[in-house]
Amino acid sequence: MEKMEKIVEIFCERHANLDSFPLRYGFSFKKNALLNLVYDKQVEQGKKPGSYSVVAEFINPETKETEKGLFHIMNKFKEGTEDEVMTVIRDLTSKGIKTENQLSSVVRSFRIAGELTVKELIKMHPLYINGKIKKHVDLYEYLFQKRSSSEIKNIEKIIAENEKKHVDLIDELEQDIINQDDEIIKLGNKIQDKDKQIYELNEKIKTLNEQRELKDPQELKESYPGVNWNDSKVTSAAFNYFEVSGDFLLIFLLGINTPIKLKNTFIYDYPVALEAAKKLLHGELFEYETKAFNVFSPEKWFSKIISSDGYSTFYGMPMSEMNYDDPMPYPLEPGANDVNTTTIEIGVDEVGIFLQNEPEGRSKDEDVLERDIWLSGYSVSGLKKQAYISDTTFKVIYCYRVEGGYFQLTFNHTWRKDMLILYTDKGWFVDTTVKEHGGTVWEEGSTYYNCKVSMTKSKFLPYWLQKK
Repeated sequence: MEKMEKIVEIFCERHANLDSFPLRYGFSFKKNALLNLVYDKQVEQGKKPGSYSVVAEFINPETKETEKGLFHIMNKFKEGTEDEVMTVIRDLTSKGIKTENQLSSVVRSFRIAGELTVKELIKMHPLYINGKIKKHVDLYEYLFQKRSSSEIKNIEKIIAENEKKHVDLIDELEQDIINQDDEIIKLGNKIQDKDKQIYELNEKIKTLNEQRELKDPQELKESYPGVNWNDSKVTSAAFNYFEVSGDFLLIFLLGINTPIKLKNTFIYDYPVALEAAKKLLHGELFEYETKAFNVFSPEKWFSKIISSDGYSTFYGMPMSEMNYDDPMPYPLEPGANDVNTTTIEIGVDEVGIFLQNEPEGRSKDEDVLERDIWLSGYSVSGLKKQAYISDTTFKVIYCYRVEGGYFQLTFNHTWRKDMLILYTDKGWFVDTTVKEHGGTVWEEGSTYYNCKVSMTKSKFLPYWLQKK
């Protein structure tokens, strides 16, 4: 009979590689791998389109010996991809095939439940070859001997669930591959949608930069009072992420392959820019200044991040959506959500001293982010103790931006976007960073009139401070 050759793919995180090959042949691939099969022309078609099985020989990558097995394979009808091995069994007799499929199903269930590992299955391979583990009941007996009484209870539970299931292993594996391929298609569609969003965002940025070029000098001075237009250029961009690499702060932009950078030898601009970069959201529009732009290209260099819009379409759910159903990681202090708590007992001078003094052993030039983390415990105490106040005039002493998830640990709120923590002459408050949800700019040292104080969702701490 004519012999055929075929290259098939073994996916490292799927059943064949995690269960079948380790137990039956004593090996497992650490990453996706290709295997060359030599088989007779005769092929048996499976139940689903593209599914088939062949008896084939292959070279065991561990022992380099020729092995034989019944391969159940799926053709996914995709150009540029190899057919995928779903499972492989070693006993080729008709009775053995049924027994082996039962064994595969049980092994898979135990491995998914964490009761078996690939390493254990490879160690069990000699027992399988010697006939000591041939049927699923042999595996039960082996595990009962090796496991503790508490582990045996879990094993018995898995056995009972398997007996109720009555699902054919091959049917299950075929459906798994179809489901996984559907997920890959959905992921591909999401990537295409995001690429479209990035393209549209960069078109908007291009328009903003062109419009800025058309403004007269006086209008530019009014819009950007801190910029020297004889020497500097302002550019709009969309933030992707940042990293510190050697002497440089690198800011990567959406849709742009190379980052803009700032060297730490600019001792005044660098720490301010690093602080600003830490507060930008993925996908957020912002503007940056490049000094001496005739020498340093704005496509490669920046000096300052001078403004941002505080909002990103790429960053989770709307700010106003919160979840009160998740359990608290640890209980709140007694009375934390009691409206009739006393006013904060921290004075302006005391906070001023607190902000000026770094923890022992640290200098003021060290990482600003760690300083903010150190400060956060202090602000939590203030937010918890804050009482309602009807005043409308507030002076902002200090404000800083934190991730929305920060509040899950202390107030059981899940805000999906960054929030502002405001320390004022009247106490501690929060505000949104999203303009569409009422967020505005707060400047340290400035006094604001016509403000309002409200509780989160009208009944929970922390208190919000917003401009009317």
